[in-house]
Amino acid sequence: MRVVAKCKCVRWPNGVRPYTIATREIILNIAGSIYIFFSSIVRVGDRVMVQFETKHTIGDIIDISLVKMKLNEVEDYTNLKEVKTVGRTIYIPNSYIFTKVFYNYSLKKNGIINDLIEFEFDIENDFEKVESVISKILGSIGIAYTVSFNLNSTKSGIIAQLSYQTNYKDASLNRGKLSIKLLQEFKKHETIRLKNSKPLAKPKSDDED
Repeated sequence: MRVVAKCKCVRWPNGVRPYTIATREIILNIAGSIYIFFSSIVRVGDRVMVQFETKHTIGDIIDISLVKMKLNEVEDYTNLKEVKTVGRTIYIPNSYIFTKVFYNYSLKKNGIINDLIEFEFDIENDFEKVESVISKILGSIGIAYTVSFNLNSTKSGIIAQLSYQTNYKDASLNRGKLSIKLLQEFKKHETIRLKNSKPLAKPKSDDED
């Protein structure tokens, strides 16, 4: 009896084999390390923003090897609705400086960036008073800023966007301090109503008992 062995052939898409892709990545990573070394585009200790997976990640470079960079992830102030301290250790291929969005905050003069604080107000508000409060708080500490007012997506409230300059290393701390000061001052004025804020309960008189 004659036995014929059947061989199942694997067809790779577009004729590309896995080892070809791996080799290309290694070459790009080594090229990236050479570029980093000679250009000083990024150094250990720099804070960078890099496109990682499905979002932008901000971290401090703590090591650079032949093929990858090691980042200590810090607070994310690119997504202001989800500001948090993340603290992960992330390994970024050196090739990312060629293939992904890559930004080095440490190369900016004095490390100054534009940060943003948002407040949402009821439509019925004294917005001149709102601007006056903002001017009072930020003017007292000498911070340059701009403020704009826009309807929210459901047209049920007004979003105030306060843009100001700060050092990237102090962005999270300064945002917290400013937010608290502004909220405390807003609550002192009856004509200023934040969205979904509850009116202060009035004390009952003897007649209402």
